[in-house]
Amino acid sequence: MGNQPVAKVKTGSVEVAVWENKSQNKLFWNSVTIQRHYKSGEKWKNTNSFRLRDIKDIITAWSR
Repeated sequence: MGNQPVAKVKTGSVEVAVWENKSQNKLFWNSVTIQRHYKSGEKWKNTNSFRLRDIKDIITAWSR
């Protein structure tokens, strides 16, 4: 079983995921990944590169 995010929000083509991390000392912290989904031919792909017009979707997803 792989790690799963504790929260995931998708707005437009942008997806924000929040991950819970734990150290060996039992300290917890969260980290965030942001991806943009796009279609290339018939295949869906992901990137960590964003267009200026994606900023609104990133802010919207982050604030949910």
